[in-house]
Amino acid sequence: MIKLLRENYRTYINTALGKPERHIFRFLLFITISICFSLFSCNSVSNVYSMMATGITVLTGFTFTALFSDHALASFGLPKSESENDRQDIMKLDILSQNFRARSAYFIMLSILEVVLLVAASFNFDIQPAMNSWPLESGLIKVASTQDWFLTVLKLTPILLVLIAFVINLIYLECLYTFYRMAETIIAILDTRRTYLVVNRENED
Repeated sequence: MIKLLRENYRTYINTALGKPERHIFRFLLFITISICFSLFSCNSVSNVYSMMATGITVLTGFTFTALFSDHALASFGLPKSESENDRQDIMKLDILSQNFRARSAYFIMLSILEVVLLVAASFNFDIQPAMNSWPLESGLIKVASTQDWFLTVLKLTPILLVLIAFVINLIYLECLYTFYRMAETIIAILDTRRTYLVVNRENED
């Protein structure tokens, strides 16, 4: 996961300055939004998580479709380059293709992690009914309920649920941003391919 994260963020280059893009402000914004959603959301958690899972699934489907498209290979099927401009376009397409593959791998890993967390968080855990239904003869629940660590876990459960919700919201926002950058890359690939084909056709004429 760390390797995919590094490879993904290496693709974020400010071409005008030739330097890596800065994402500190965006991270702070995403963290703030995630905290607000986790603490102050009044909607039903199960409904929200269901919609988030549906959205992630749809975006992942689009990603797989693009990965298996010829356009994802960028320079595949293009006529042979005959000029320096053509060679520059081919190099640009190769870079865009590498960027798209790195971002796709990162996005797919994020989306899998997000779905796992969403499914886990959708379960309504409540230990009290289990404590009431288990036979007291076993003594397990009775003994555990008197332990400090057990009482601490019960007290921390709401905080843990908020932390899980925070992580889910943060990953979801990161997924949306990564998908936006992937779409940006695909559009750049299509524009460059179109320009290459138009110029090549004009040269043939």
